[in-house]
Amino acid sequence: MQKRFVYHIMAGVTTLIWGTTMISSKVLLQEGLSPAQILFCRFLLGYVFLWILYPRTHRIRSIHDELLFVGMGVFGGSLYFLTENTALVYTQATNVSLICALVPLITAILSFFVLKEKLPGRFWAGSLIACIGVSFVILNGNFILKLGPLGDLLAFSAICSWAIY
Repeated sequence: MQKRFVYHIMAGVTTLIWGTTMISSKVLLQEGLSPAQILFCRFLLGYVFLWILYPRTHRIRSIHDELLFVGMGVFGGSLYFLTENTALVYTQATNVSLICALVPLITAILSFFVLKEKLPGRFWAGSLIACIGVSFVILNGNFILKLGPLGDLLAFSAICSWAIY
């Protein structure tokens, strides 16, 4: 029971941190940092924190696994965060948040085409409900549509790279 509580606390803290990254990145961009600098700082902090939690080294098992990890790092880390942070330069954080909330949907659609996963009707219904709920939370009753085509396209490319990851 106590372990479960710790895991719930860890999940809550992770959600809190993840939820503040969009606004934090936008503030850092406005203060003069570039998307690449934000990416570097984020990964440096993540690396140090993870090394403190698990200070052992990784053993290479096969070149295939290493190339898979490199690919995952490129698509799930570098490309995603670089395009997301760059999108924040060209459009509002609200737009980027709404587009990035589509990651699970885009991932499922990609798995449908690539892995031949089945997507039942309740998946589409649940996705619609989730998208509406996320929109309510992000927009907070203030629907102001300001399109930034380049930023919105970059945000969409960010979620595509995360789906590939």
